[in-house]
Amino acid sequence: MGELTDLNLSQNQDVESGAWRDFFEGLVASEGGLSKLSALHLWSTTAGEVLSLLGQAIVGGKLPHVTNLALNDCNLSDEGLRGLAEAVKAGALEEIEVLDLGENFDVQTEAWEELMEGILESPGGLPHLRILDCSATNVVDAGGAAMAVLTSGRLPSLWHPFRSFFADVDPFRFRLDEKGVGIVSDAIREGRFPPPMDLMGFRIRPDAYGISVDPILEAIAESEAGMPNCLAGVKRSKKLNSVYVFDLAQCEIDDAKLKKLAEIFRSHECDGLRELDLKSNRVSHRGVSDFFDTLGSDSLTRLHTLLLSGQQGLEAEGGEAHFCESARAAWERAREQGKLSALEEFDPSDEPEMEYEAEPQPESEEGEEEEEEEEEEEENNDAARHEEADEEGAGMG
Repeated sequence: MGELTDLNLSQNQDVESGAWRDFFEGLVASEGGLSKLSALHLWSTTAGEVLSLLGQAIVGGKLPHVTNLALNDCNLSDEGLRGLAEAVKAGALEEIEVLDLGENFDVQTEAWEELMEGILESPGGLPHLRILDCSATNVVDAGGAAMAVLTSGRLPSLWHPFRSFFADVDPFRFRLDEKGVGIVSDAIREGRFPPPMDLMGFRIRPDAYGISVDPILEAIAESEAGMPNCLAGVKRSKKLNSVYVFDLAQCEIDDAKLKKLAEIFRSHECDGLRELDLKSNRVSHRGVSDFFDTLGSDSLTRLHTLLLSGQQGLEAEGGEAHFCESARAAWERAREQGKLSALEEFDPSDEPEMEYEAEPQPESEEGEEEEEEEEEEEENNDAARHEEADEEGAGMG
């Protein structure tokens, strides 16, 4: 066993946790461990229930050269992930290149946060980690901790963060609480967004709706030294190129903040932004008009979706119907000015657009005559074909 380099025990769902416990305890107690093992595959098993013992084995030096841990869909528990977090924190996984933890649905947010803290507190981070797959897990709710790791420089080789290699192009959307907003703000202000984050998205956690996102807006504006770029009129920066989705739903955005956001988009190059979600805020039709007017013709050139439904306080502004009509008119003016040319989905209303089917039109007398002539001609052709067939049959007889 000491010479083994690749151990694949995956797809053993029938093996009970007691057997896995015996296996890992034996590994912990062994003298040499699996000193040459580079890849351990435990996906689609129940090994995750006792995976804390694997963490103990790694800390104890029993897997000194492991570079690939395939632990997706292994019934991972909070305790099991905490065991791995301890191994990371101790610096025992510095050689790891691929860590697949996806499809472990039962691990809670707190355990994911401990893994992120382990990376931050480890002696050298995970310098060789290329792929970290946490897809289809609750890691999205640990958005603040995840962002702290991604912007820390502790994962310098990472090029496929948190996503399955086979995932579609939809962004991986982290959910932020107030602490997470602060972490993202600091990262934006200091320019610590690494290139692999081109498919990262952010939204406010449902249990944190209503928190202020002003720190993020201010950080974007102040992301270069001195006067904020959106006010100083200096050369457009590329600080926001990696932002794919900007979800500001239920964030108390009013007309003034929306205009400030437009100033930011005018001053900062945001070619990566595809979706801007401003639902359920406090924006009026005048705020929407100011937003479009403030944008430049080269602002948000790839924005595909702009969501504005559910604004509060519209009763005093003529109601939702007036808001929708005015917002769409402002959009049309913006398009005539050459702005937002890629925008295809603009939704200022909660009501879906009605689709009407065209009513069948009565056929004209001329049309009926033509149809009768075509039917008569087809009948004549059929009769001629039958006569030819009869003649051929008679000739053969």
